[in-house]
Amino acid sequence: MCRAPEDEHVHDLMFKSEDDLESLKGHLENLHGQWADLAKAAPMKAPAESGEIDPWRLDRELKGHVEARRRWDDAFGQLVMLFQSIRGWDHLGFASFGHYCEEELGMGERAVAQRAALERGLVRNPLLRQALAEKRLSYEKARLIARDAAPEEVPGWIERAHHLTCIELRRKLHERDEEQMCARGQFNVWMPESVAVLLKGAFRALRAAAKRWMWAEECLVALAEHFIETYKHLLTWARTLHRRIRARDRHFCQVPGCSRVAVHAHHIKSRSQGGTDGEWNLVSLCAAHHLHGIHGGRIRVTGRAPDALVWEFGLRRSYAATAVP
Repeated sequence: MCRAPEDEHVHDLMFKSEDDLESLKGHLENLHGQWADLAKAAPMKAPAESGEIDPWRLDRELKGHVEARRRWDDAFGQLVMLFQSIRGWDHLGFASFGHYCEEELGMGERAVAQRAALERGLVRNPLLRQALAEKRLSYEKARLIARDAAPEEVPGWIERAHHLTCIELRRKLHERDEEQMCARGQFNVWMPESVAVLLKGAFRALRAAAKRWMWAEECLVALAEHFIETYKHLLTWARTLHRRIRARDRHFCQVPGCSRVAVHAHHIKSRSQGGTDGEWNLVSLCAAHHLHGIHGGRIRVTGRAPDALVWEFGLRRSYAATAVP
């Protein structure tokens, strides 16, 4: 239950602090020794044109580089977490964390933020770090458990994850979260920091307009009512057609490998290009793949739903549709 705030400037939508800066510094100091005298990698000579290539030597070299990369990845996650905690991009003159990631690291903000989030989970759960180091868990499985599992649940999820695919593990964790939220009568929402800041701003605007304090649930209801009032002329059409499409696709995003719940029905051939509202021309997508994938130009889908779709990722590779079973 929420309590009334002591003053009007307190917000009931808060970010949960997960960084223990001092313990992180100590952890980094303990690891520093292994990097202090790190030798430079010896250059590899190209094989002579007439000489034979030894596949066993190449195998050893590749495995050695993979192991070195894993150790460097550990250090990368720790440094990114520390960099986030001090808002390092502000000191360096960048507009945002995403701006820094793209300009200086050459990486997407989401990938870097996920690595930092995993590191926070590993700091809280040493057993998870051990399982990852022993290769009993993949990176993605460790990230899911670190994000969604309580510390006391981690050992059990590590054992279960060994027999599950990443998609199955994500669904099991999602089902567990829904059961717990229903039992508590509360719900949790994962969102990017930028979205949370926007939501807090909307709450402040609603309270200012009402000239009184409004609880978070009141604000959410008011936002929903405003949305319905604005788009109610589309509700009947959306309920009949889009719900039918999502039901056909079993309410899951149809992008190969995605396990998120579908919230949008996307026109495969847009209406502006002559596409229709026929069911063959609609496919269920999650918000991320619809907005950032399709409309962001990273993904393209063609063909006919539901069984004759072709997906193109990054406009480089094509896959025949493998709808989520």
